Amino acid sequence: MGVINQNLCYFCGVQEESHQHLFFECSYSLAFIQAVSDWCKVGLPQIDCIKWWVDWRQSSMCRKKVVGVILACSMYVIWSARNTCRIEGYLHRPERLGQLVKKESISRLHNVEFKCNSSRVKQWLDDILH
Repeated sequence: MGVINQNLCYFCGVQEESHQHLFFECSYSLAFIQAVSDWCKVGLPQIDCIKWWVDWRQSSMCRKKVVGVILACSMYVIWSARNTCRIEGYLHRPERLGQLVKKESISRLHNVEFKCNSSRVKQWLDDILH
C-alpha cells in the first residue's frame, strides 16, 4: 500500500521485517527475550511459538496463566519498541524492555487470582512477584 517506505527491521536494520523475524529471529528481540526468560525462569519461545505453546499446554493452569500474561506483555513491548524506533528513531536497550515487561507483568499478575496446587509452582510464582 506504500505506507512504509522500507522493509528492513527497525531493530537490526539487516533483515526484512516479518512477524517471525521481529518476534523470534532478530538479535535485538532475542536479547530481550533472554532478559525476560532470565527473570521469570521460563524459556520463552524463540523460534516456533506454536510448538512452544502446545508443549506448555501440559503445564498447570496457574503456570499457564502466569506465562500467558508474561508472553502477552512481551509481545506488546516488542511491538511498542518497534513503533517507537520507527516513529521517534529511539531504541531502548533490550534489558530495559525486559524491565518494562517485568513491571507490567507483576502489576497485572497482582490482579489475578491463582489457585496453585503445587508448592513448586507457588514458590516460582512468589519468586516472580517479589
